[in-house]
Amino acid sequence: MIVGHAAGAAAALAAAASVAVQDVDLNTLKAALVADRQTLRLSQPVGPQNFACRAERCIGIVASTPVYNASCDAHCAPLGAREWLALKAHWVVDSGGGTMTAQFETWLKKSELTSEALPVNEKMNVNAGAVERLVAPPSAADDDYWLVALAAN
Repeated sequence: MIVGHAAGAAAALAAAASVAVQDVDLNTLKAALVADRQTLRLSQPVGPQNFACRAERCIGIVASTPVYNASCDAHCAPLGAREWLALKAHWVVDSGGGTMTAQFETWLKKSELTSEALPVNEKMNVNAGAVERLVAPPSAADDDYWLVALAAN
């Protein structure tokens, strides 16, 4: 179903732009799929995960070649209690970086693994339209995620 949805979205974009489906801009296609709340990555198996230093924090990552290291070997700090990863495509950050608004029902997570693969204490469900106050502007953890620090309520 994921492939069928992506193929249909690509065909629709190609028809709208009067181009061959192979010439559809991949960023435009990705944005359309995210807007449709499509899964862009398959779930990772539950079990040991990879870790990497990103934005000066030790973050659980999805890697194409599993290493299954259990930590960042003290090269960087773990995420703090109010620090989370936010999928960039699901959030809009205000111009000053003081708040971010959820565009869809989504998750804030302690790892890049899918929310289904994470235990309850490593994810926080957020409703569409929710506004989260930030301690500082988000920093890029990678191409897909921001590292955010939530202000105390």
